[in-house]
Amino acid sequence: MQPGGYMRTDLLMYFVITILCWGTWPIIKRFGNDGSPLSMFIVSLSALIPLLTSTFSGQRISLTSFQWMIFVLAGIAMGTGAKFFNNILASTFPISLSVSLVNGSTTVVGVLCGIIFFGDSLTFTQIIGVASIILGIILIGL
Repeated sequence: MQPGGYMRTDLLMYFVITILCWGTWPIIKRFGNDGSPLSMFIVSLSALIPLLTSTFSGQRISLTSFQWMIFVLAGIAMGTGAKFFNNILASTFPISLSVSLVNGSTTVVGVLCGIIFFGDSLTFTQIIGVASIILGIILIGL
């Protein structure tokens, strides 16, 4: 945030692109009408294309063994989540509900992990926001 509480324009653009891409990729995948592990592998492999363009952009690449371990663990967690999300997408469960439930729930998990592992603090307004998300998840599931 910039002084006065405003978000930098470039960060706002990154948020919008992230929200649009992460919000629509499951819907795009559902159009393929294939819930096989191969379809998720193709989606995951294709995700490397934009990542590779920024990874090798002239920056020095040097990681400690601890960083490698953490990043591999994060990748395993991401892949496991993608595998099970693929099972949800392959089911007849409504796409609007599956994306909403998963995204809302991951927001709550992210907030809790931020507090537990990184010492993030919450304002009263943010607590109301998290409570609203939890209430929304409950209402969507009804």
